[in-house]
Amino acid sequence: MYHSTELTKIYGNLAHLVYQCNTGSVPREWVGRMKETTDQLASVYNTHRTIRKYVDGIYLPGQARCEELGNNRERVQQRI
Repeated sequence: MYHSTELTKIYGNLAHLVYQCNTGSVPREWVGRMKETTDQLASVYNTHRTIRKYVDGIYLPGQARCEELGNNRERVQQRI
């Protein structure tokens, strides 16, 4: 979590870039910073990583549990 002094520093250093537009009304320096950030973070935050995390953390354990319950159908029915 950021503290207000950190947010003030970030705002002071970066926010003005959004308003520095060229003749085409495009904030080139801001766009450049965003492209750099995307390049740096894309390998960490991407769809493949998200899907892998879902499959490993939710889907496969759920599938294993379903198979376990299916193999013990009589015991499950007795509990219900």
